[in-house]
Amino acid sequence: NIGFTNVLRVAGKTAGALTLLGDIGKGALAVMVARLVLGSAMSEWVLAAAAAVILGHVFSIFLQFHGGKGVATAVGAWLAIDLIIGVALICIWLTSLALGRRSSLAAITAFGCLPILVWLQHPRPIMLAFAIGVTAMIVSNAAPVVVPEQEVQATLAQATPGTPATPAATTPATPAAT
Repeated sequence: NIGFTNVLRVAGKTAGALTLLGDIGKGALAVMVARLVLGSAMSEWVLAAAAAVILGHVFSIFLQFHGGKGVATAVGAWLAIDLIIGVALICIWLTSLALGRRSSLAAITAFGCLPILVWLQHPRPIMLAFAIGVTAMIVSNAAPVVVPEQEVQATLAQATPGTPATPAATTPATPAAT
């Protein structure tokens, strides 16, 4: 994937920072343009523009529908939708990163808080539904990186020596009837 963390690892700090700023800017720009075209009031169409830019990042037509995880683009969209929520997401992500040292886990933590943040700021069903949808996408994209399948299989194999490393092998046996 061409997201911030991977670009940082592969190409260095400058390229990583440019990627991060570009992705955040892309998300914010889509929302700001939608507001400019549609009017200043928050409408469902502004949320649709935010959803479109996030989906366009995750399923990029330029990369055979494989893009980034959508974290920075979603942060940019939220910064333009509601600055307080956007800044809160960044603060939660940075705190989680400092404590857990895993970017994907920090993203899951920050966006796991998003529905609560949105409900506190904008207690409207459409806003909450959008927040839950964004959270679900971020979590589904970031979770495989937090706990890769190979690690799960290796852990299962270590826990039960001599048995195949499958989830079925770790299911507790039914007690024998007496």
